[in-house]
Amino acid sequence: MSKMSERPWSKLVAVMLLTGLLGMYGAGTALAATGERQLTVQQALDLAMTNSNNLKSASYSIDKAQSSRDAAADNVDFEPTGPQTDLTAVSNFNGLVSADLSLQQSKEQYQIKKDSVVISVYTAYNQILQDQAALDVAQQALNLADFQKRVAALNNQVGGASKLQLQQAGQALTSAQSTLTGAEKSLADDYQKFNQLVGLTTDARPVPTDQPDYTPLKIGSLDAEVSRVLESSPSLAVDQKSVDQAQIKLNIYSGGSGDSYQALKKSLDIAKLNVTTSQDSTAQSLRSLYYSITQLESTHDSLQQTLATDEMNLQMTQLKYDTGAASSIDLLTAQSAVAKDKKDLLSNICQHQADVLTFETPWAGSASGGSSAS
Repeated sequence: MSKMSERPWSKLVAVMLLTGLLGMYGAGTALAATGERQLTVQQALDLAMTNSNNLKSASYSIDKAQSSRDAAADNVDFEPTGPQTDLTAVSNFNGLVSADLSLQQSKEQYQIKKDSVVISVYTAYNQILQDQAALDVAQQALNLADFQKRVAALNNQVGGASKLQLQQAGQALTSAQSTLTGAEKSLADDYQKFNQLVGLTTDARPVPTDQPDYTPLKIGSLDAEVSRVLESSPSLAVDQKSVDQAQIKLNIYSGGSGDSYQALKKSLDIAKLNVTTSQDSTAQSLRSLYYSITQLESTHDSLQQTLATDEMNLQMTQLKYDTGAASSIDLLTAQSAVAKDKKDLLSNICQHQADVLTFETPWAGSASGGSSAS
């Protein structure tokens, strides 16, 4: 067979292979999306708030603390303002102060856990989106590797590819299949976590319909913003109430049994130090997180440019392919590049959204791991 007669035949086979691959992939995607429940972020939040046992427990703790505070208030006839000789009155008042602190702590803990549910839901929801994007990239890579393997096999039969080239194509296909299997497993595992969080059955596969928002973090002054976040922090408010309690105990100290004046003073010093330490640590973390956010924003612009360039290249490659000026491998390669770009941009946006949420509610980030129904 001459080279002139061989080329049209090879291209026809290539077109048939490509059409078959894309047809199978498209059918599989459509089938996977059929009959699944659609879910917005707000719907996921509502389900998670209702489903969270930790949030329910925190609510019960508020009720319990309120009852204890009311009982302690019944034992207090007046508010001591200085050293007292009535030790019972001092003890009762200290009990009320402690009950007040416990009630406020319970309320602050409830808010912390509620905010942590929000972060957990956004994280889990966005993870599903990222897993789906990774699965798409893996599928595109498998399409390309499978096509290249088939072409290599055909070329090997007619002497156009060596046995080594055929083996390498086979190895690339095996690797692509392994990557796809790993992507499918990651998606299944993350669906399990998401379903547990929002209270769905383990085999549910809700379709996320929202995409993460990307809004650059705009603040006038980093120091002022850090101060604002610290002032609104429920965890720091709990620490400050411990200072208030220690100060009151010191103010009404009257001797007798119990801690000495020096011991109470040390307790006050420790409480103040705890507040300062927490404030400094949180402030440092916020500043570090802010610079990480700005770096993500810089990377976001670069990723957008890369995606725009590759999408334009895909359009040109499609036109060339339709007119016979580009090969099937060129088209699949261009499609794979766009899929990867979209995955990378989505990962950047998801991380940016998570970091901004953590910047705004840093007290919730450390507690987000405990906000599920378990």
